[in-house]
Amino acid sequence: MDRATITISGTVQGVGFRGIVKSNTDQLGLVGRVSNLEDMTVEAICKGRREAVESLVNKIATFEDTIKIENVSVVCSAPTRGFEKFDVILGDTKSELVAGMVTLATYLDKISKNVDSTSQNIASLRVEQRDGFRGVHERQVDLASAVRDQTVTFREFVDARFNKLEAEIEKIKERLHA
Repeated sequence: MDRATITISGTVQGVGFRGIVKSNTDQLGLVGRVSNLEDMTVEAICKGRREAVESLVNKIATFEDTIKIENVSVVCSAPTRGFEKFDVILGDTKSELVAGMVTLATYLDKISKNVDSTSQNIASLRVEQRDGFRGVHERQVDLASAVRDQTVTFREFVDARFNKLEAEIEKIKERLHA
């Protein structure tokens, strides 16, 4: 078992990055935590098999999307006790809701741009089709399928994000009433 403290800088807050780290750690069988830091970096502390830790670092360093990784710093240390699962450390409810809405807006904007681009491609294909270009129908089907797949993936992401936020709100309400 190895333990690593990974500090990631760049555009990593307000873009759903902690959830992506958690998803990867769950797949790799790692335990630990991930949290936003005040200096706008994200810190992940994870413990598990060396290969799994290395795989996580590689995935983080090469991740591309609305998240822009500028630097990944890794400090390895002897494993310690204390982690039974991988947790996302959340801030206050208001900040998390705002961050969730910013993340949603970011992804909606990205999908909107992709849909616009796809629409332009389809329009271009229609022109080619009128001009007798062969194989256009297959390209249109591929593009339509890609848009459908992206829409389904985004819906799943949004549903999961809102479910997590609702669960956290319920936990906070329970703590307030206790």
